[in-house]
Amino acid sequence: MGIRYQIYIMKLLSLLFISFFCFSIFAQSRYPLKPYEPYDFKAIKPVWYDTYYMEEIKSDICDGYNMIEMNRSLKPIIIGNYIYNTKVTRTPIDFFTEGYIEKRNILTGKIGWKNYFKLGADAETNRQELIKELHISEDKVTSFNIKRFVPYGTNDPQSMGVSCTNARLVKRVYDNISGKQLNYLNTDLSDTTKAILANYRRYPNGLSQSQLIYISENKIEYTYFGLFNDFQDYTLLKFHLDTFGRIISDTVSFKFPINYNKKYYHRLSSNDFRAINASLNNVHIYFLDGNFEVISAFKSPEFSSLQSFDVIAKFDSFFVFHYNIGTPLDPILEYIKMDYQGNIITKAQFPDDANYLSKPLVFDFPDSTAIYCLSTRQFIAADGYYYRSLVVLKSNDLGGFDILKENSNQLYELRYVLPAELI
Repeated sequence: MGIRYQIYIMKLLSLLFISFFCFSIFAQSRYPLKPYEPYDFKAIKPVWYDTYYMEEIKSDICDGYNMIEMNRSLKPIIIGNYIYNTKVTRTPIDFFTEGYIEKRNILTGKIGWKNYFKLGADAETNRQELIKELHISEDKVTSFNIKRFVPYGTNDPQSMGVSCTNARLVKRVYDNISGKQLNYLNTDLSDTTKAILANYRRYPNGLSQSQLIYISENKIEYTYFGLFNDFQDYTLLKFHLDTFGRIISDTVSFKFPINYNKKYYHRLSSNDFRAINASLNNVHIYFLDGNFEVISAFKSPEFSSLQSFDVIAKFDSFFVFHYNIGTPLDPILEYIKMDYQGNIITKAQFPDDANYLSKPLVFDFPDSTAIYCLSTRQFIAADGYYYRSLVVLKSNDLGGFDILKENSNQLYELRYVLPAELI
């Protein structure tokens, strides 16, 4: 376990660095001597880390460091000694504005190449574009993106980062060695045969999402999960596109039977999906085939009340969720590790003596019954100072969590670390 744990921490952890400014004179007087100087890691030492900086995005509102965001539509991809990562830039108008892709050596952190596509002045380039899928071969890297219909900055109630249902498929091809863009298959706005795609859409009682999956050279799987029928029914639907964005299959769908709590799905393959649907007292799990027909269904043991049900991690053999066993004003979150037959593997509560600032990132350890996770907490130490720390936790046999590793820094250092992704 020790070796595997170290590999996760040292090689596969992507960290989001956030500047923090306290509302006290003492903290205001202790800015870093140099902007974006290296963070002081103590107990948890990364092999390397880098601060994202892009000269291309410097403007009167951005210094080149801030306004660079994770692309939450796509996890970084590791092949051999290289990691392929995508980012998005943001502006005051929208979270997702421009796109960025890079290839790095994961052992050294050295950038092999990077490519940045930014907004332009013409009708084609002045539209937001988001990378949703990467297909990597020995000589090429192909990105499958969604691109909005309308020009950026127009008076449009939708936005790429919050509510976008007006986009089409585009494809970019890069040389895997040099990073040079070899091809760009754009969106012909006059071609009505191309499918209208969505990114996110926020609803009062949930969040929709879409996913693109590479199947073959001319087949892309599009899955969309959201509300239909005047926002009454949560439905998961799927169809296939060719590389021009045209639908080349029937559309299949699965309507979640229980209209309560949040809904989730997990894709194992094109022909194997899991749908997770919680009622007030039980978790319901459905095994779906490639046509979204229910193969089998399972129900968990009964809970007193699954209020605030939220799945925080989904893997091929288990998922982890939490729910509130306290009150709305004094919440106590219990974490459950459950298999897809509805069996409870582990349950544990986070300690209530610290304020955890980030949703825990769960490690995929299917051979262990324990829950291993990463988070950031804030607490007051014996010296009376506030601290913020990056912690690795493991559930114990007493129904709680133990801290296995901790990297504490006093709050007056102005910056702290939030874990952003485990790969």
